[in-house]
This record gives sequence, structure tokens and C-alpha cells, in this order.
Amino acid sequence: MTDDVRMRLGNAETVEGKTAFVDAVNAFLASSGGSGNEIIDVWSDGDTLVTELEVDYTRLDGQQVTVRAATSSNYETASSRDTAHTSTRPPCMHRDRGERR
Repeated sequence: MTDDVRMRLGNAETVEGKTAFVDAVNAFLASSGGSGNEIIDVWSDGDTLVTELEVDYTRLDGQQVTVRAATSSNYETASSRDTAHTSTRPPCMHRDRGERR
């Protein structure tokens, strides 16, 4: 990752710089009991890489949630410069696949 990395998770504010990146990722990880993902597809165009995936979250109450998501990353040499992660709905809105609380 570059020193001027920028990242946005969902509808959160964009963070800039390595320290803010690490802080945002740590805050996100602390907000759930865990996560994993399955890559569905990957596309590239120039310096941009887009990944479509399904993300499995374990909520803090122990329930499992799966959401469809996409990430887009812009690369400068071999380091990530701009990264955005979006999902269909925040995981706290689900009990399991597609069921709303």
C-alpha cells in the first residue's frame, strides 16, 4: 500500500494515509465477530481491479450473515492506492441470507 492510501468501507467516510487505514480496518474488525469471503469474479482495467464477492460475517451475537459485495482498487506499481468496499446492505440488517431483522 502507498503512503497516500485512501480507503472507504461502505458508506463510511474515506480515510487517507496508512495510520488512518489501519485504524479504520481495526474498528471495522472490532464491530463483528469475524468474516470470510468467496470471490465470485474479478475484472481489471488498466490500474483498476474490481472484485465481486460474497462476504460471510459473524455478528457479535453469533449469528451468521452473508452479503454480496464488491471492492475496487486502484494500483500504483504493486501497491494499493485507492480502495473502496461496498455491500448490498450493512451486516447488522440481516439475520441470515436475505432476511431482515
